[in-house]
Amino acid sequence: PGAEQDLLPPGTEVTPDLAERFAEALADRTGALPDPVALLRRPATVEKVAERLRPYLEDTGTGKGTGTGTGTSTGILRPLPGGGARAPLFLAHPAGGTTAVYRPLAQRLGAPGPGRPCVGLERLPELPSVSERAHEYARVIREAEPEGPWTLGGWSYGGLLAQETARLLTEAGGTVRALVLIDTVLPLPAPGLPPLAEARRRFAAFAEYVEATYGHPLPLPYEELALMDDAGQVDLVVKALEQAVDPPAAVLEHQRTSYLDLRSGERHTPHPYGGRTLLLRATQEGASS
Repeated sequence: PGAEQDLLPPGTEVTPDLAERFAEALADRTGALPDPVALLRRPATVEKVAERLRPYLEDTGTGKGTGTGTGTSTGILRPLPGGGARAPLFLAHPAGGTTAVYRPLAQRLGAPGPGRPCVGLERLPELPSVSERAHEYARVIREAEPEGPWTLGGWSYGGLLAQETARLLTEAGGTVRALVLIDTVLPLPAPGLPPLAEARRRFAAFAEYVEATYGHPLPLPYEELALMDDAGQVDLVVKALEQAVDPPAAVLEHQRTSYLDLRSGERHTPHPYGGRTLLLRATQEGASS
């Protein structure tokens, strides 16, 4: 069903048994343990159920998360489902999102036996640069695991954060056992472009994507965008997107935070890091990969 369609056929009675089975199926996939009856209260559209489930997936200290990982959520560190006796793997958030995306990985690494717990490093919107975030991550990692050695990783933009954090930990005299980068690339700026051409470079492909995906054009005032900073640009584009296709609020917020994170990646200049590093790159597209 689409985001605004009801998950249940018309006339379906939401019995306690149905709600329990639905919540259990979600728990198996996500590790979240929401209130079953509240989850399926009307309207039970995909969008509404997702909104009710989101606090359980994106817990950063509210106490609603599952707490099944290692340690306690601090607002920056998020224990992920799994567990185990080995030293934790710290995973930095991808662009625009939370470390909830690592739940399937954490559950596999924390399988019965000598599993490895995973701890997410959550997004810090008040710190705009890769370097600033990495300094804060290094600080909280040292507080959580003072002795080390540490293992760090990240997917996409998260790999940039993990690399800089590993470098700072090593620079301060600590030991990083391994740095695991998952499909990490460095987004490069296009130096020398005039402001109008730069605005088109940043947003023209996105406008084409929106039209191809939603079937509606996304007219953008590139001359106006050229005069704005990053935050102003993305706010204007998100407003235009909302007016053009009216996607769910979560989609709009993800577009905004993704853009700001990727722009911080463009501004980041990685420093040399000589520690043990593993780069994992996908070789196939699709769910089977």
